[in-house]
Amino acid sequence: MKRALLILNAQREYSRAGSFPLWNIEATVTAIEAKIAEFNESNELVIFAQQISPKGSVLFAADSPEIALFDQLTLMANNPQVIHKHFPNAFEQSALLALLNQQDIECLEICGMMTQNCVLFTAISEQAKHFQVKVLANYCTSVSQVIHESALSGLTRMAMIA
Repeated sequence: MKRALLILNAQREYSRAGSFPLWNIEATVTAIEAKIAEFNESNELVIFAQQISPKGSVLFAADSPEIALFDQLTLMANNPQVIHKHFPNAFEQSALLALLNQQDIECLEICGMMTQNCVLFTAISEQAKHFQVKVLANYCTSVSQVIHESALSGLTRMAMIA
């Protein structure tokens, strides 16, 4: 089964030095590094979904340096693909579905930032139903542990949690 790793919103805004630091961000980034290494070993597709909002927005403003992806992740991935997104669902009005179909992907492993928002809405989207979706619980984070765990609890009825 051909897999792809989708990493959502691994952007500086969410780092400890960013304007909206997330709970457990360093451990999450370290875990994602290990997952990228696994996908590199098997020469599988790694996709970064980068949130970009209009200039002057509170989060991910197009004119902010904080929209940059975490270099330590993008630099370690073999031939990473980057898609730009503008909504919590990474499929909505983005190149994600076309990229997955072009690569004949069957299994989509999702990780990254904002478990209760971007991870959840991407995993349960109409477009995701075309794939075997796995949400990688230990490779995701949110504003707090409670919000992260609540989102995962709700997702168990709609997606595979690994």
